[in-house]
Amino acid sequence: MASIHSFYENETISKINSIISFSFNSHYWPVITVKTEKRTFFLCFCHRRADRSFFLKGRQFPLCSRCTGILTGCVTAIVFTTLSWIPDPSASVVLLAPLVFDGIGQALGLWTSTNVRRLITGILGGFAIWTIAWYIFLL
Repeated sequence: MASIHSFYENETISKINSIISFSFNSHYWPVITVKTEKRTFFLCFCHRRADRSFFLKGRQFPLCSRCTGILTGCVTAIVFTTLSWIPDPSASVVLLAPLVFDGIGQALGLWTSTNVRRLITGILGGFAIWTIAWYIFLL
């Protein structure tokens, strides 16, 4: 009986692995590839522009400053939710607002953000994204 269960479990895992794959691309790092019957989608998380990235000892971070902030915020939120401290969903929306506001303003050419501003709004937004996802998927 256990062998039948593990067969189906392994078959399901192999199907998922053939549909979704994770890879590193030197231009757009990291990349998730999602294959459907009709299309293939590439989800690139970061543009890695040098002018929007931090450098340490002359080497560019693998993510831009905003994506570094988002990743940092998500990891911080994971720690907080693991410790059973979960902010109210409305607070999470408020934390997400600066990221959205700054990103839209910069995309419209109203201002140019600094890397520190991108990092801070990314941290707030990453924390909010994780906590909102926690409310949607884990509660």
